[in-house]
Amino acid sequence: MKRSNVLILVLVFLFIMGLVYLNIELVFALDKTIANFLYNTAHSLWIVKVVNWVSNYTIGSVFGLIVVVFYLLEKEKIRELGFFGIVCLLMLLINFTIKNCVMRLRPFEVMPEIANLSTSNMLDFYSFPSSHAMYSIFVAYFLSNTIWKNSRLKFLIYFLAILVCFSRLYLGVHYLSDVAAGALLGLIFAMLTISVMYKR
Repeated sequence: MKRSNVLILVLVFLFIMGLVYLNIELVFALDKTIANFLYNTAHSLWIVKVVNWVSNYTIGSVFGLIVVVFYLLEKEKIRELGFFGIVCLLMLLINFTIKNCVMRLRPFEVMPEIANLSTSNMLDFYSFPSSHAMYSIFVAYFLSNTIWKNSRLKFLIYFLAILVCFSRLYLGVHYLSDVAAGALLGLIFAMLTISVMYKR
């Protein structure tokens, strides 16, 4: 891993966060346009149910985390498993802290034309950044560069991660910038975790 790559990603994340925190009109206009476009696309009952299932259970993250845990247990890498668990908790803490610093309301709370299509009861927190996107990309990058590095399954886990990211936009619970920032955070943590665990 090149430190310069991580630094660039951190700077891009901070740049996006700054734009959102300062409520730059151009960013909000872009987010609003995309939110409206997605909301006005097909929203049949069965599609909404499927997307909610994908979103609520974050299938990519849950599936991937189970794979990582069982793999490390099988290899008896208890120290690595502990470190991986600490990273996941740290990600949650940092995401929660940023949410409460930026305090960005969700699309359906700001835009009357957007309805909340999510069936989740966990929407009491702020919108920026998306924790679903963060964990999905974190797991996808970690698996595709370690356990599944030479497996075609890495394409499946990336597909599931992208699906989860899209679901957050489709349901009207996140803006594009929320998802992009969450994905960047996940990528940063994944690269750092791999660097520490595998000495790369």
